[in-house]
Amino acid sequence: MDLVDSIFLDNHFLLALPLSVKALLMAFIIVVWIVTYNKLPKKSGISFELLSVFFLILFAGVLLNSSSQIVDFLNSCARFFADIRTSLGFDAPTRYFFNIKTLIALLVFVAFSTFILFFITRTILGREVKLSNTFWEHKDTAQSKILWCNALFFIMLFLIFLTAFSCFGLIFILLDNPSQFNVAVPSPFDLPPRKMVLVADNSSENFLISLVLAFVLVAVIFCAFVFQKFSLAKHSIDKLAKTLNATEITESSNLEQKERVLLNVIAEMAIASSCPMPRVFILKEEKGINAMCSGEYFGKEKEKIAIFVTQGALDILSRDELQGVIGHEFSHAFHRDVALNLRIFALVFALSCVVVAGEILLEAMSNSSKRTSRSKDDGKGFVALAGVALVFYVLGFLGMFFAQIIQAAISRQKEFLADASSTQYTRNPQGIKSALQKIAQVSSTYQASEDSPKKPTYLTNPKASSCAHMFFLPCRAMIFATHPPLEQRILRLEQMGAK
Repeated sequence: MDLVDSIFLDNHFLLALPLSVKALLMAFIIVVWIVTYNKLPKKSGISFELLSVFFLILFAGVLLNSSSQIVDFLNSCARFFADIRTSLGFDAPTRYFFNIKTLIALLVFVAFSTFILFFITRTILGREVKLSNTFWEHKDTAQSKILWCNALFFIMLFLIFLTAFSCFGLIFILLDNPSQFNVAVPSPFDLPPRKMVLVADNSSENFLISLVLAFVLVAVIFCAFVFQKFSLAKHSIDKLAKTLNATEITESSNLEQKERVLLNVIAEMAIASSCPMPRVFILKEEKGINAMCSGEYFGKEKEKIAIFVTQGALDILSRDELQGVIGHEFSHAFHRDVALNLRIFALVFALSCVVVAGEILLEAMSNSSKRTSRSKDDGKGFVALAGVALVFYVLGFLGMFFAQIIQAAISRQKEFLADASSTQYTRNPQGIKSALQKIAQVSSTYQASEDSPKKPTYLTNPKASSCAHMFFLPCRAMIFATHPPLEQRILRLEQMGAK
């Protein structure tokens, strides 16, 4: 009974556990998290994000109860390496990890890593197929590029964590008395003092506060990501069709010849791509040449895909060209691009929430400073809080900026992949190439009128900008281009055998 009381009525039992046991407990939580998700039926409806929230709470609870032990453990590691350095004949002067110079060095490391990642990404995304130029090789190349872009999101979150930790640490150090970081610090063990200490006892509080704030920032991003993803998942095909003023057509409808051809082409591509027959919609008010793929209930038993095609595409494109465009859209359905785009949008939203949180804190402190006067100590606290708010704002803004760049890069590579997949489904690379050439030709001779869009691929509906990345071609002018230039797409198709 005493053991049960110690576990559930207070937290002394968890605090008394050695750090090694807590590390094993955290590792166990991660393993159970992965195994649980992998063992779940794919149609269970329990998402990776929902499990992540549950296990993140468990992980955070163990981590926060281990904070003081983590400091001691880091000190022990630092002294161990200092002893090795001394045994090799090198002098190991007293220095701390948690000081101004080291935190600035950590920021420099983050900047250098970002610089290196930029060039690595540029090299990977610029890699071309140099073998026999089959559509299989183009698909593999595009998929490897997409995989790298996806990994960049997790790397970016880690760099945000390091940057936040360094910035918070610098704020607290600069507000404290800097001289306290220049004195010798005794070992926390009953041993003689060592020359190298990672985290000083009198700075451990600032270290832990910085660590917790950085963790909170990343947790805010993660929780906002989960919230937005669930919100986006509620958006149905019918709501999207209403937004775009699209009309659904079925076999039982009173169809025109072009609409019946469209249904036949979509049925052919559904068989070729091993996808179920989607719902089909026509944007009858849109005279531009465009198409898109969307869906709902991803990963669930009632998952459904929808294909949207503009009236202009039906009027201008031939059957082979239309087949190439529809094959392109089925690639997005087969590779679950729409579900991935929902995740990307959710992440951009999560980063924007960090910006909003920083703005709210700054505005609240601005209003508070106008109403009250503070002592010297209160002033330090006010400056510290302002610094924290500014870090939230700047890091959220920078993260959102880079996330949109990566999002655009992923979208461009997915367009190349979809073009290659269309060639695979139709066995006719000339079809989609001819469609792109026709659009390029129309673009060069197009004369915009007052009642027409600025380009033949643009849509007149202003609400289409929210799903611009899902269309076959750009439907609005955008700062971060989600589609590669037509010339590059045509060149890739020529490499795959299109004449």
